[in-house]
Amino acid sequence: MKKLLFLFLVLSLVLVSNVYALETQYPEILGKTITQETTPAGYVVYFFYLAMALGSVLVFMVLVMAGIDYLTAAGEPPKISEAKKKILSAFVGLIVLLSSFLILNSINPALLNIDLEKLECPGGIWVVKQNDEGKKADECIVGTISNIEGQIVETKGWKFSGCLMKEAYLCSEPDFKGSCVKVSDPKSQSYTCQPDYQFTNDTSLSGIKSIKFVWRSPGVYLYDNTNFNSQDLGRSPKSFNSNIKNLNDVGFDNLAQSAQFIFPKTETAEEMPTTYGVILFDSINYSGKCSLELVNQPDLAVPGILTPIGRNTASSVIVFTEKESDVSKDLGDIVLYNNIDCGQSSSAEVKKCTLNIRNYSTWGEIQDACPEFQEGDYVLSFSINGPGGLVIKGSQGGFCEYFDSRSIISGSCYPSLKTKSTIYVQGPEGTKPESLIILPVGNQ
Repeated sequence: MKKLLFLFLVLSLVLVSNVYALETQYPEILGKTITQETTPAGYVVYFFYLAMALGSVLVFMVLVMAGIDYLTAAGEPPKISEAKKKILSAFVGLIVLLSSFLILNSINPALLNIDLEKLECPGGIWVVKQNDEGKKADECIVGTISNIEGQIVETKGWKFSGCLMKEAYLCSEPDFKGSCVKVSDPKSQSYTCQPDYQFTNDTSLSGIKSIKFVWRSPGVYLYDNTNFNSQDLGRSPKSFNSNIKNLNDVGFDNLAQSAQFIFPKTETAEEMPTTYGVILFDSINYSGKCSLELVNQPDLAVPGILTPIGRNTASSVIVFTEKESDVSKDLGDIVLYNNIDCGQSSSAEVKKCTLNIRNYSTWGEIQDACPEFQEGDYVLSFSINGPGGLVIKGSQGGFCEYFDSRSIISGSCYPSLKTKSTIYVQGPEGTKPESLIILPVGNQ
């Protein structure tokens, strides 16, 4: 038995060494071979045939050696018995090999007749590449490649399903340099996407040396150029679905020039989606000049809902969701007070203004939202009672401050805005809280 195992190992090493010596010139077995175009399923079929061939050779070798043992036994019963056992074992092995083939063939004959030369590309970009030796091979590009080896000589088609791809950038030089072309379509750029959508395109990749994919993911995408274009593909676009207190931490400080939204996909066209909104600040820690964006903004220098903060100024960002529905939902409230400590430590008249936290953002002038406040009444403290965030904007310079439950040390009361010089300065000429934005936090 040890001799047989030794011979089997030697035979296997010979075949494998031939494979490596020939690189892609695999030995042909039962009409099957492997090339650079062979699919993973093709490899499985090839090595199944290889195992069948090796097994058949091993059975033949066992029969030959057992026959020799039988003929040279010279009538000795132990040797004759051992030779018969080897012959029986060889026939059992042969039956196992034939049975495995017959079982697979009976389940599905196509399992044993896969075209080894056919590359399938169910999702991605199907191309033909040529290496430096002039050999051509099919390839399926399914992810970002900073340096494409060889030359792409043919593009057979694009196919991405399930709202997977937002856009792709094709560049003439490695590392996303040189001349770069953005490839997308209206549906891949839309706010929402149905699952049955498939991205197809006929743009050629000939001459392309690097490719960057941007995948659809719910949130906001910030670009370092206007009209949702990128100047430096190594850093842009950046996508966010949560707050970033310092954009320098993600390498995007003072770079945003346009903003685009992608909402979670819906199961049907009639379903009302969850939407995203963003507040951009020109200073870290959610302060400084701010702008509210609820729709795609191709140029952050153009006024939207509020005064824009401009291009190349964003340093922190608040990202929130709004759940569209036919009925407004109250999630809690925010109460504004005209004195400190939410009216708890003042002997003067306490005026308060209660504003609802809804399942969507609201904004406006404090004087319009709070008729209780008269001339000379200013917001000096507030309480947050529910999953809401509050942005207060001062009357001078357009400076903003953001607050939520994490801004409050204890309880629900933020005791004094007098510590925030960007939105409150003592005296008749000093800046005072003028307008606000209330947004849902953790909206479901």
